[in-house]
Amino acid sequence: MGCVHSKEAADGQFLQHSPEVEPKEVVDAQIHPVISQGSFKSEFQSKFVIVNIIGRGTYGCVFEVVNKLDEWKYAVKRIPMRGSEEQKTATAKEARTLASFQHPGIVAYNTSWTEEPPHGWQKGQDQKMLFALNSNAYFDYLDDSSFLYI
Repeated sequence: MGCVHSKEAADGQFLQHSPEVEPKEVVDAQIHPVISQGSFKSEFQSKFVIVNIIGRGTYGCVFEVVNKLDEWKYAVKRIPMRGSEEQKTATAKEARTLASFQHPGIVAYNTSWTEEPPHGWQKGQDQKMLFALNSNAYFDYLDDSSFLYI
């Protein structure tokens, strides 16, 4: 899940979630994309509903989302992973770096994962999302990109 987490109370105030367990040391783990036998299944789409696009930039975009299970709001950053395996590994380093931060000025890190959608799939899903959000935004990435979600 993403970086920011809060739940809106009945009176419209946001309740801040504070982890009860200290984050463990970052382990250099292998990244496994979510793919369902022969057809692509997006972990992002299966777990979250997009509420808004918080920001976009050269290195990706940040979505305000609601988790379908716990109904909490999160910020999830999606970064296109381009280039060689070495460049993709360097991009994944951002997740490892965020996991190691513990500071009140930095939003909490929860998890990350990668997805490798088939050619054309992500652009089609993004067009549907932008239409549903009534947004004129666009995303600049190669159609064969894999993506890191933080």
